[in-house]
Amino acid sequence: MFADFVPVALDQIANQVAKYRYMSGGQFVVPLTIRAAQGGGNGFGTQHSQCAESWLMHFPGIKVVSPSTPVDMYGLLRGAIRENNPVFVLEHKGLYNLKG
Repeated sequence: MFADFVPVALDQIANQVAKYRYMSGGQFVVPLTIRAAQGGGNGFGTQHSQCAESWLMHFPGIKVVSPSTPVDMYGLLRGAIRENNPVFVLEHKGLYNLKG
């Protein structure tokens, strides 16, 4: 669940998932949504407090969204699930205690 562990699967994400549609000449879609919690300030320690947007935004073929409110989270997650391309939904851990 923590975005800090994205690098464990980064090869598969960056070299397979992100490029599959392009390598197939557009014949295949990759409707994949990956959710991960990120961000510091909630007492999770340094190993669980990083932000992964900058890692993921630099790979062509992957869309990255990071909501700032619970309402944004709802809309962005629904849009990501409908998308035919891989989407990372990076949720700040501080959103989990907010109502909206």
